[in-house]
Amino acid sequence: MAFPTATSRVCSRTALGLTRSIEDALENVAEAHGLELIKQLDDVDGLFTKEFENSIYRIVQESLNNIIKHAAATQIDVRLTRSAGEVALIIEDNGQGFVVGATNKYGARQGGFGLIGIVERARLLGGQITIESTVGVGTKIAAVFPLERV
Repeated sequence: MAFPTATSRVCSRTALGLTRSIEDALENVAEAHGLELIKQLDDVDGLFTKEFENSIYRIVQESLNNIIKHAAATQIDVRLTRSAGEVALIIEDNGQGFVVGATNKYGARQGGFGLIGIVERARLLGGQITIESTVGVGTKIAAVFPLERV
């Protein structure tokens, strides 16, 4: 059985801008999966190159896909804030959480390609990223992107 994901409705990030594209993705996922959505989105349009915007959007998109597939969350809280020298992106859920850095029974690191992709995208943009998770409480992904890097 297929289920709607963060990629189900493709929007033109070029036409809408990064802020509106993220807002649309959040609202679509929240509505499709019955999630309570808390959001604070500062306008960050025009601060980054299109490639940079696309990478930030993909981080949000993959985070939402992970929440849908794995978290069993009922609430998501997303903040995109701009300060003097940086843009911060924080995505939190109240889902089942996981043990960060745990390995499976074969010794392979758990977390899958989604989290690896999120971390790699953030680092390629010169950002700092942290992933915190507590079993039974939820997960928080926080990334900070310096504006001078753009």
